[in-house]
Amino acid sequence: MDLTNRFNFFIGSVRGTLIGTNLDPKSKIHYEVAAEAEEISSMIWGRKDNEIIAGFRNGNIYIYDINQQKYCSTFSDLKSRGAIVGLACIDNRILAASHNGMISIRDSVKENDSITTFKSNNSTLDSFAQSMNTSNIIATGGEMNDLKLWDVETKQCTFKAKSLGHDQLNLPIKASIRGITFIPEEQIVCCATKEGHVLLYDDRAQKKPVCKFFDGKSSFLTIAPTYRQRNVLAGTTTGYIQNIDMKAGKNLKNFTNIGGSVTCILCDPIEPIISTISLDRYLRIFNLDTKEMIHKQYLKHSLTKMVMKPIIKEESQEPENVEFIDEEYEEIFNNLEEISEKSSRKRNPAHFAKYKSKKIKK
Repeated sequence: MDLTNRFNFFIGSVRGTLIGTNLDPKSKIHYEVAAEAEEISSMIWGRKDNEIIAGFRNGNIYIYDINQQKYCSTFSDLKSRGAIVGLACIDNRILAASHNGMISIRDSVKENDSITTFKSNNSTLDSFAQSMNTSNIIATGGEMNDLKLWDVETKQCTFKAKSLGHDQLNLPIKASIRGITFIPEEQIVCCATKEGHVLLYDDRAQKKPVCKFFDGKSSFLTIAPTYRQRNVLAGTTTGYIQNIDMKAGKNLKNFTNIGGSVTCILCDPIEPIISTISLDRYLRIFNLDTKEMIHKQYLKHSLTKMVMKPIIKEESQEPENVEFIDEEYEEIFNNLEEISEKSSRKRNPAHFAKYKSKKIKK
């Protein structure tokens, strides 16, 4: 499968470099570094088609123009402090979630409001996601911070997950959330923890997980949905990806041969194509069905976040049916004398006499 010039990838790194590539080995990879840049900790597509919003570990937010291939604006006057762990866009507003639990809401001019997700000093906000179906619903979670759903318009918590209870020794089961994703076309959210849990919640049913998966040998760092219903991909800190069926709560297959922690996963909504990045500085693309590695590209930096967009090629217009006329031959045919031939033969009635129909005797 040839993926050259089919997708545009924009990838953030630990050093704060924004990398652009279209997978063509003949094309030059573009590297862009923001002023006072640190690790890019969050990336999303912005309010315009040519806009990428990047959040940094130092709390700054930059807006990158993919057409001009440079940062066009920035703002850092947020009430929240700490690394930007998540970003979202609602109409003309930008939501920025920080590690300290504060979610800042601002328009293009100034900050309007904020949401405080927790008040405990021991808790952190490590993961953030926006609903694909209802843009004003967001999900948060982190260390000692169970999954919560928030309505941005009312700034109220609409769902709070219960703890996982206690184990056989009557000790509380920890669930430090590292990745959250919404399942497309459903009111369902799925999260992955560093302790090896993948939990599926339905806010219409109950506050406990409706489906659970646990692998004690794995520590999950990121999670993403696939084009299959209730099927997710969870990336680990030890360099492999698990394809988990959250209907049955079981692992279907593993994607291996990754040298570092898997930091971001994207899955094509139509085709079985998985794009992954990791700390070993490689962009890898797998086939979801066969587990085959389709593409591998070295990008010089330890990679953290990624966004992707298919390249839409303009269809070449088919030439209209044009009749080419040779003027010399056209003049010759126009000067030819028109001859009309009249038929000189006349029908002879005697010729048809022998073909008279015979009478049929009854």
